[in-house]
Amino acid sequence: MRERSWWTPLGRSCTRMLPLVTAALVALSVVLAPPAVAAGGDLDPTFGHGGRATFWGAPGGSSVALQTDGKIVVGGGALDVAGQSRSAVARYEADGSVDMSFGANGVVVTPFRTAAGCWDSTSAVLVQTDGKIVAVGLSYCARALFAIARYDTDGNLDPSFGTGGKVLTSFGPRATCSAHAEAATIQADGKVVAAGIARCGTGGPLLDYRYAVARYDLDGGLDPTFGHGGRVRTNFTPGYDNLADVALTRGGKIVVVGTSADDSIDDPDATETGFALARYRSDGSLDPTFGGDGRVIYHFHSRLCGGSPVARAVAIQPDGKIVAAGMVGCAPRVGAFPGPYFVVARLRVNGALDPTFGRHGRVTTVFHVGERAAAAFDVAIQANGRIVSAGWEGVRPGVPDRTNFALIRYTTGGRLDPSFGGDGKVATGFGSKTCSSGISAIVIQPDGKLLAIGSSCGGPKGSKFSMARYLAR
Repeated sequence: MRERSWWTPLGRSCTRMLPLVTAALVALSVVLAPPAVAAGGDLDPTFGHGGRATFWGAPGGSSVALQTDGKIVVGGGALDVAGQSRSAVARYEADGSVDMSFGANGVVVTPFRTAAGCWDSTSAVLVQTDGKIVAVGLSYCARALFAIARYDTDGNLDPSFGTGGKVLTSFGPRATCSAHAEAATIQADGKVVAAGIARCGTGGPLLDYRYAVARYDLDGGLDPTFGHGGRVRTNFTPGYDNLADVALTRGGKIVVVGTSADDSIDDPDATETGFALARYRSDGSLDPTFGGDGRVIYHFHSRLCGGSPVARAVAIQPDGKIVAAGMVGCAPRVGAFPGPYFVVARLRVNGALDPTFGRHGRVTTVFHVGERAAAAFDVAIQANGRIVSAGWEGVRPGVPDRTNFALIRYTTGGRLDPSFGGDGKVATGFGSKTCSSGISAIVIQPDGKLLAIGSSCGGPKGSKFSMARYLAR
């Protein structure tokens, strides 16, 4: 006997309704599902367009600082109406848009010397506690001088500083010496410390490259209580000393970092660079409790790294330990062609490498396996002690040459932090597959977010000023 079917017209109607019921349940589950949790290293969607902001024709950015109201101040260079490079400061709102209340359409361009062939640029920008903005860099006319300008909160030159808001400083006879500032910081008493390179001589082997540090009083005059008439010059080797960054300890000592290359005349083929750090007491004298005479040099040789590191940035932990970052020539495997990679080193207060950090006090990081190049240009320390190094990565075999914004976060012990980008590393591209970009500076906001500035996309129109902001959970 054939079994009777339970199928009925009503059953068929219910069956036809099943897809609609299923769709409704799926939609309800989407509505009720918890939102995706943002992770450290994710782009901040409240900034710019999806976390990124780019501007054609904006001043190139080499330094960044934050105002107490969250506005972003950027220092760099811009072309004037005659097509000559001039010092420039731009200001942006906290969301990445241009602050039209600052200067002319958000930008202030300042010439220091206007004779034919003269040009200027800003390397560092600072915000004072009263909101005034200090821009530090160089002015070049046959030879370079430290160039400093101070602006009020609207972008007007401050007439109470220097001459009409501007100061020029030499480090020797102007006929034979050049000096340009690369970095700056503000002491607790408001004095400005500017640091860079002084080069004196008549050319060739007679050139003398040294670290140069100057300190300025609140009115822009050189501080006579610092060094020799407000200035200090320091050398490490008979070769090339190139200062890149400066920071202050909690006790007010001045730490500078850069690269020293020993290319002595007796053996010109023996050139080797090293991380070169110096620490000064508040009067500008070298601190003998640091490295024995106030100076240390590290070359970072290893089985895969041939040394020749280049230091670009420095930051100081609350416990006084010093973190320096840059690049070092390494190979992904023995026998492979070496390329620059991220390197971060941590020093104890006495200048010795900190053995509790990474391997023997340093960490070298390959951003991507098979990558030929990556480099760090800035470093910052979060409130929880984690270390963020930033620069660019890219140039991989088999793909079009392209570099990206690159950030690496390390734990306090120097390990890659997997809570940041999944493996401790984050890369951000701008534009098309052939558009290169790189970070020149980073700053940590009071809310912990990471703001990176740099450039992207070269071409007939030139590069774009670019920013990105990241969550830092």
